[in-house]
Amino acid sequence: ELSVPLAHGKYIVFVDSDDSLSCTALEQLYIQAEKRQSDIVLGTLLRCYSDGRKIRMGEKVSVFTTDNTVLSGQDCFKRLIDTGCYVPMVCGNLYRTEFICKNDLHFGAYYHEDEYFTPYALFYAQRVSYFDKDFYFYRQRIDSIMHRTDNLKKRAESLSFAGNELISFIKEQTIGIDAKVRRAFREQGKHLCQRSQHLYEKELSISSRRCLLIFSEESIASQ
Repeated sequence: ELSVPLAHGKYIVFVDSDDSLSCTALEQLYIQAEKRQSDIVLGTLLRCYSDGRKIRMGEKVSVFTTDNTVLSGQDCFKRLIDTGCYVPMVCGNLYRTEFICKNDLHFGAYYHEDEYFTPYALFYAQRVSYFDKDFYFYRQRIDSIMHRTDNLKKRAESLSFAGNELISFIKEQTIGIDAKVRRAFREQGKHLCQRSQHLYEKELSISSRRCLLIFSEESIASQ
């Protein structure tokens, strides 16, 4: 859970335990947020590998075309999805604490909690800006949670939950939502469900347990 009541600062930044920030990151993000009056300042990530390689992740210059660009969260989400720039990770971004509290934003899934949090954050955000500097160093480990195979079923369940919740949420929003924005949120929900299915099938493919497959007349009649 996101323990916002424990946060006393004006802004919140998330950093995973094995990652790091540049020494000027927080100051630069703060300046950007104050200058643009942002609910969210989006950033990029540097994937850092043990062999010294660094790969940039989440560049958004095709969406934020100038340093002064400020978008509503819903328009930002649609554009990120359309351009393939969407990165759900909360690390590398800055959030205004009051904004998080006002909209009761929280992590609602045990795994892939970013996939649950980020669409809602962008749905409610009034002002989103972008900080186009490398400041978050995302350490890549072969034994990390996202590389293990002993948690595939639980990860699949979390993705399915997040996807179905998002589909239900956007369906309930009946007033004032642009059709293209609605479609972007709905398609993201479906995408999460598809990823869930893929993980569950991977779990079945590597499992040593026996599986019972039941074929009924109803299930094969259309084939």
